[in-house]
Amino acid sequence: MVRAFGLPTNGAFTSSESEDIAPYFSITTATGSVYLIDGHQYLAHTGVQPDEVVWLTLTDMARGRDTVVAAAITRIERQWPRRPRGRIRP
Repeated sequence: MVRAFGLPTNGAFTSSESEDIAPYFSITTATGSVYLIDGHQYLAHTGVQPDEVVWLTLTDMARGRDTVVAAAITRIERQWPRRPRGRIRP
């Protein structure tokens, strides 16, 4: 099962094609709209909602802690707790 962590996306996308027009320059052209097949829902301007809304805080960033990754690790450890693995003694 896949779970998303973070903030909702803004939904600003469409299918596009890019073409190089000079060194270090390219042009991107919108070529079509993106729809969900089931229900024919137009996806542009429809943000992706994460399963768990969490974002970085200034305090955690100053301490070098990634709040989003920490939330994902907490979720994984809750779902699959670590089991102590000791040596089997003869």
